[in-house]
Amino acid sequence: MAELTGPELLTRTQAFFKEVLPMAAESLINGETVLASNLERVSKGIVIGPPAKARVPLRIGRNPAVGARSFKGALPKPGNSRWASTLVTLGYNYGTLYIPGQYFKAKTADAAFGNYLTEESEALVESLKLDYNRQLLGDATGILATCGVMGAPGDVIPVSDTKWFYIDQIVDIRTTATGAVLAAEYTVVAVDTVTSEITLVDENGAAASITTAATHSVYVAGARNVEINGLKSINSDVNPPLGPLQEIDVADVDIWKANVLATGGAAPTETLLEDFMDSIDARTRTGRNKKLLLTTYKIRQKFAQSIRDDRQIPGDTMVLKGGFKAVWWNDNPIVAERDQDAGRLDAVDLKFTKEWTMSGWETMDQGGSRLIPDPNGTDGYIVRFYKYSQAATTHRATGGTRTGISEA
Repeated sequence: MAELTGPELLTRTQAFFKEVLPMAAESLINGETVLASNLERVSKGIVIGPPAKARVPLRIGRNPAVGARSFKGALPKPGNSRWASTLVTLGYNYGTLYIPGQYFKAKTADAAFGNYLTEESEALVESLKLDYNRQLLGDATGILATCGVMGAPGDVIPVSDTKWFYIDQIVDIRTTATGAVLAAEYTVVAVDTVTSEITLVDENGAAASITTAATHSVYVAGARNVEINGLKSINSDVNPPLGPLQEIDVADVDIWKANVLATGGAAPTETLLEDFMDSIDARTRTGRNKKLLLTTYKIRQKFAQSIRDDRQIPGDTMVLKGGFKAVWWNDNPIVAERDQDAGRLDAVDLKFTKEWTMSGWETMDQGGSRLIPDPNGTDGYIVRFYKYSQAATTHRATGGTRTGISEA
């Protein structure tokens, strides 16, 4: 195998981060998560800030210029639907990779270029994918879990749920209401899914000594209240935690409410889904009833089995964009989302809910180089991925959520 000198390796590395990796990242992140695969991307209407925003047209009323008339009667006066055009702030997502300076002194393409760079880059893409998918299901607050009450300072923190935590994750603990910092950039060193606890060390590696209360929450470090809107914001009948969605208050515009139904532990049957879909159609009257239905593996499995039992035939299936297998029901694909909350099913109308983007996943260019000298002064370089985007809807009432579905 031909050897590479430092300059040659540097040239190939630049090309890798400029062309090859961004395409792979876009394909992997958008191709391996359900919503990212199927949301239409809109690049029109982006307004350069600061901060950068997307102009999103919102239909919030019908055109009233309709009606029957008598012979030679005056025709309806011209009218229009009621629209609002809002500027929605984009979310800014980043990922950073560190490359030691010694890497550029390596000689063989296999050891230097093939192994280290590719494996580390793929690992970063995996982290970006999981974090972005979590945001698409969330409420933009960045809360990973709320904290429990501790009787004394310690490093083992009780949390409401452990599903978003992993070893080496960097988190903040803050007062939920105000953002006041209790612990900044602490590292998760253990996750106990049985007792619902995480163990933290501080930035120096010392065991944490903090006391949490029910008024505290755990966040991805630095991400409080700056994430993109997800389904918990969009598919809601109240204003999200950060204020009116897309600047429209549900108290002012009734049609700006998604359809939210509590199930009370009922099984996932056709009747349950039909009632849910009918409630959406009754409010919107768009003549459109096709939705992407996102739920858990257990609910999809139980629903598919109920169809087979009732009809005594195999349940129809289909493959969505991105390769996701879905149960096909009344022209609606029901697909399992691995990060979906237990007992929850979301209906997403892909005609009206989209992703406004200023950029796909790209690598940051600084002075013509994708490799940026480490600002901390070490013998190394960093590569930054970024994406500027926001999930938004033009007709909120076409979606909805059904909660409390039995998974037993």
